[in-house]
Amino acid sequence: MIHPTQIGPANAAFAPSAAEIEWSRRIIAAHAAAAAAGKGVVLVDGKLIESLHVENARRLLGLAEGIEQIASVDTPRARGLSDRRQRRPLRGRRACLGTQCRA
Repeated sequence: MIHPTQIGPANAAFAPSAAEIEWSRRIIAAHAAAAAAGKGVVLVDGKLIESLHVENARRLLGLAEGIEQIASVDTPRARGLSDRRQRRPLRGRRACLGTQCRA
């Protein structure tokens, strides 16, 4: 379980880096060009790239896009604030904090 205030920091910590995103885009494009030429594999920076690497790259880009989409929503949870801070006090009931109570 994760507390709503931890979503933003967790996404920031586990989001793919800019270098990983760029690498994923490069291998997807290179593999697509190779597939169009009738090849199943391609070399990118001396590394052999095949369909399993492209699948991982697509997954990584999907993860990055999902995190970016969540981060772009302006909600208390996206900002790392608890919903409790946004709620109005209960009306018609006593609210007690420790030994201090108010009507």
